[in-house]
Amino acid sequence: MIQIKVSDAEKNIVAENSGQEEVNLTLRREYQEGDTIVFEIGGETGHYWMQVDDVLGKSLVYLTGDQTYEIPFEEKKFNLSPKAFTGEKQLLCLRKARPYEINIYRNLAENVNDQHGDVNCYPHASANVETRGEAVFAAKNAIDGVTANHDHGKWPFASWGINQRDDAEIKLEFGREISTDRIVLHTRADFPHDNWWVKGTVEFSDGSSMVLDLEKTDGAQEFTFSEKKISWLVLKDLIKADDPSPFPALTQIEVFGTECCLGEAKMEIREINENKKEYLELLLLADEQESMIDRYLERGEMYVLYDAGEVRAVCVVTQENDQILELKNLAVKPQCQRRGYGRKMIQFLCEKYRGKKAILQVGTGDSPATLPFYERCGFTQSHRIPGFFVDNYDHPIIECGKQLVDMVYLRKKL
Repeated sequence: MIQIKVSDAEKNIVAENSGQEEVNLTLRREYQEGDTIVFEIGGETGHYWMQVDDVLGKSLVYLTGDQTYEIPFEEKKFNLSPKAFTGEKQLLCLRKARPYEINIYRNLAENVNDQHGDVNCYPHASANVETRGEAVFAAKNAIDGVTANHDHGKWPFASWGINQRDDAEIKLEFGREISTDRIVLHTRADFPHDNWWVKGTVEFSDGSSMVLDLEKTDGAQEFTFSEKKISWLVLKDLIKADDPSPFPALTQIEVFGTECCLGEAKMEIREINENKKEYLELLLLADEQESMIDRYLERGEMYVLYDAGEVRAVCVVTQENDQILELKNLAVKPQCQRRGYGRKMIQFLCEKYRGKKAILQVGTGDSPATLPFYERCGFTQSHRIPGFFVDNYDHPIIECGKQLVDMVYLRKKL
């Protein structure tokens, strides 16, 4: 049983509702100072879609216990849209997340419901300093999903402000172990009012750390690394640029990855040495001519990803020489796409062949459906084979409405 309750300043319950999997609660009055919302999960720790206000929208969060949310007023609300927590009718929601919503590659750092202090709602941001203790400079602003950074102060330009402290650091806790391989930072860019950082360090809960080279920009700064299993990270040792302004600030930190616990216990990748053609239907999704698949299938090494006992994805790699491993085929069942299975296969290959090969390469068409995926996985374009798809296939290969002509090769260091 899960519940939502709204109480007034005297702790009187003014609205409540409950359900097994999902709860919607409508409060038919304006909020008043002292009002609080309590989300009760009945001891069922896990992932939930949570909405404290229909303007802020829903966040996929990890709850370790019941969560109380204090309705903000005056200065405490300046970091939020002025439309939030207003009006004569409020809609609150709590729903247990479904496995296919959880077990995907996504930003694991976003939480529009984050608050100060001890919480049962993750991810959670905290810091050793926040400029003047004001809401518009609170650590939680760095995980609210808002990346507007051309001004400073009230919403939508709230940020984490460091109060000119050289020892400022921000900690991001996930409440459980997660797997990550990518961090994206958005620093505030209200130049010339703002300064910027030229270096920073990320310390991970697994004991490792990574130095970030930062720059003056209003765009996203992306950093990729080998997959890590962590429960928290700290951004620290931030070094300002040599600029008259004393005001660098962090607008948003995004941490991309997948869950460690959900799905991985029931997920496995098996090597297939016999009867490889049993997976032909799936292989044809990535390479639609059987005679082309025959060129590499038997000499290649095949792996199949199973989740909950069901086939989800397949890949075939070939050892081209002592240094290069080539990914010849990677296919995910259509109904299972965009859930992180393709990325999981690539992570598996990197871990399995690291130390045995130096480079993982893949050849693909010049298609918006595939090139961006491999680039997000850390591959960079290497070279092309002109006319490959025209010269080697007995029919035009069309993807995203475009005929593929050249083979584009991308490479990733192992």
